[in-house]
Amino acid sequence: MASTIKTSISSVLTETPENTQERLIDKFTVHTPVSYNKGKTYIRGMIDDSVVATDVNIICLQSESLFNIKIGDTTAPELCNMRLFVYDGETTDIFVSNKSNDPIIINIVIAKL
Repeated sequence: MASTIKTSISSVLTETPENTQERLIDKFTVHTPVSYNKGKTYIRGMIDDSVVATDVNIICLQSESLFNIKIGDTTAPELCNMRLFVYDGETTDIFVSNKSNDPIIINIVIAKL
């Protein structure tokens, strides 16, 4: 049996004082990757467009610190002030910028389909 990678995105809104919940997004995808990797990447302070993944279809990035992302190449528009980022799509490259003076560590999962 082949390995599978499952990506899930879920957002739940809890309203108070009624304490009611509404599921805003609840999406799961399952793929059979050709290859995958997980780990941590170190991004030094005040750096632009550090390559964190090339030719990937799935990427999950998570950090306690804020970071910026470009998808595709370094001329793409920047997604700013991210702590969590999930991409599941066509093969692409991912670039991260750290505008802080302090280095950051980002947890990373990547997969090629």
